[in-house]
Amino acid sequence: MYYVSLGPKVEDLSSEHVLATFVILPANKRIGIESAFGGHLDAIDLKWHMKTASDLIMSWVRAHDGIQTGWWTRVQPTLNEWIWPYDKVHRQLNKKSIAVLGGLLWSPPWISKDGKNKKNVPPTNYQEYQTYVKKVVSRYQKEIRYWEVWNEPYATSYWKSSPEKYVELLTQARQAIKSVDPDIKVVGGVLSPLFTEWNSKVIEAGLLDEIDILSIHYHQLDYQDKALELILAVREKGFKGEIWNSETRVYSAASAGNTPVDIDTKSKLHDVNAAYYLVRLYLENFAMGISKIFNYTQINPDRGKDKAEIFSKVPDTSSTSMWGSGNNPKAMVSSYAGLKYLLDGMGFVQQFDVKKKGMLLFSSTNRAVVAQATNANNTRTVCAPITPLLIKKCDLHGYDYQGREFQAGALETTSLVIGPQPWYLECRGQKSEDMAKQIISEMSCE
Repeated sequence: MYYVSLGPKVEDLSSEHVLATFVILPANKRIGIESAFGGHLDAIDLKWHMKTASDLIMSWVRAHDGIQTGWWTRVQPTLNEWIWPYDKVHRQLNKKSIAVLGGLLWSPPWISKDGKNKKNVPPTNYQEYQTYVKKVVSRYQKEIRYWEVWNEPYATSYWKSSPEKYVELLTQARQAIKSVDPDIKVVGGVLSPLFTEWNSKVIEAGLLDEIDILSIHYHQLDYQDKALELILAVREKGFKGEIWNSETRVYSAASAGNTPVDIDTKSKLHDVNAAYYLVRLYLENFAMGISKIFNYTQINPDRGKDKAEIFSKVPDTSSTSMWGSGNNPKAMVSSYAGLKYLLDGMGFVQQFDVKKKGMLLFSSTNRAVVAQATNANNTRTVCAPITPLLIKKCDLHGYDYQGREFQAGALETTSLVIGPQPWYLECRGQKSEDMAKQIISEMSCE
C-alpha cells in the first residue's frame, strides 16, 4: 500500500497532504468457477467496474443492489411490460469469464389486486411468480447458472412474512428454475448466524430440501461461534451441499487520506487494521467449511458523480467499499489480492492448536500454504527464525499480508509473530502438505 503526498515528512503525514493511494497487486491467475473469491460490482460507471474486476482477477460477482438483474420490480414493473437493463453488463462479465450469482428478489406492486403490494411481502399469485422466474432464468441461461432466492428474509425490511412462507416461495422458485434447466443451481436460505430462532424455523419448514447451495450472511468475526453453530446444525440435518457466504464486509475509514495518524491506530476502522481484519475473516470462513465468499463491496463510492461533487463532499466516517474517494484503493485491496494469490484453489486442511492456533494450513497438488492471522489483539507469540534445515525440507517462501514475498534469507533471520498482522508460508514440491506440517510442528514459539 502506498500513499502519494506533497510536503511533510512521513511521520507528519495527514489526510490533507495525501493526493492519492495506489497498490501493486500480485500476479493472480483466474481459476474459474472453482474460485472461492467473489464480490459486488455496479452497473453505473461500468467501464471502471469492469477494469476493477480485471485488476482483482475477480472470478465471481453477486448480482445484488449494484446489478439488479433478477429483481422482479426492475424487469417487470407492470403486468405487460418487460425491460432488461443489464444485458450489456452480463455480456461483458461473460466475456471476461466472470461467473455470476444471480438474485431473485422483491414483489412488484401490480401483483396484488389493489396494485399497492409492498415489495417485501410474498407474491399473491404464484403463477405470475413462476412466469417471472422462468423468463429471467431463460434469458440469462448462458450467463447465470446460479440463482439466489431473495435476500436476508430474516429481516423485515426484506421479508415481512414467516419462515414457512419463505420456504413456500423457495419451492416455487426451484420448480421454475429447474423447468428451464435442471442443472442450474438453486442458492437459498441467506441466513444470518444472529437470527437463531428464524434459522431453526426455516430449516424445520424444509429449507434444506429446496436448495442445492446454502447461502449465509456472516458479516463479522464478532459472532464467529454462532456462525459455526449454524453450520454444524445444517450439517447435522444431513445437508451435503456447499455453503456460500454471499455477503461479508469489513468497515474502514472512508477517506482516501486515512493514513495512520488520522485515526486511532488501535481502531478497527484504521485502514491497515481493516486490511488485517479482512484476512482473518476470510480464514475463519474457510476454516468453517465455507466454499465461496462474496465481499461487500468493490463498488466505486464516487460512481455517477462529477469531479466537483466528489471533491466537495465530506467523506463518510466509514464504509465497506474497498475504495475511498477519488477511486483511491484502501489497504483492503492489497490484503484481498494477497489472499486470492496465495489461497485461491487451495483446500483447507487444519487449524493448529495451542500457541500456534492462529495458523491454518491449506493444500493443493504439490503446494501447501500456512496462513497466520489471529484475533488476539493484545497477545503476541513470537516464533524463532526458521532454521536452514527446516527450510531445506521444501521450497519454502514467506509472504506478508499483501502477498509480497519476503526478501531472500528473511525466514532464517527474522522472528515470525503470531498476532493480528497476517503472514503466509508457502511450501512447494512433492509431499508439501506433510513438509508444511513438520515445519510448523518444529517451529519454536513462545
